[in-house]
Amino acid sequence: MILAPEDEKNDKKDSTLLKGLVRAHMWQRQIKEGKYATTRELCTEINVRHIQRILRLNYLAPRIKEDILNGTQPKYLKLADLKKIPLLWSEQFEKFYDV
Repeated sequence: MILAPEDEKNDKKDSTLLKGLVRAHMWQRQIKEGKYATTRELCTEINVRHIQRILRLNYLAPRIKEDILNGTQPKYLKLADLKKIPLLWSEQFEKFYDV
């Protein structure tokens, strides 16, 4: 288990990160269930870059998602920091948790 140092932990939930994570899962589910045939179809209703950035959150390590949901992610971690997410979970922890 990888933990952020105590002085770098958040003491409350980041609503922007939470909304992003929820939207990523919702949009992915809608595509999977056929509400939208493709990401492009979803993009006709919402900005393409925004959707692409948010959908990337689906690739976050489960522990990072859990920390965001619990409000225990590092306090310096913001949605803008998640523009480029490494595919390997170990690299995500190195990048976002300074491990």
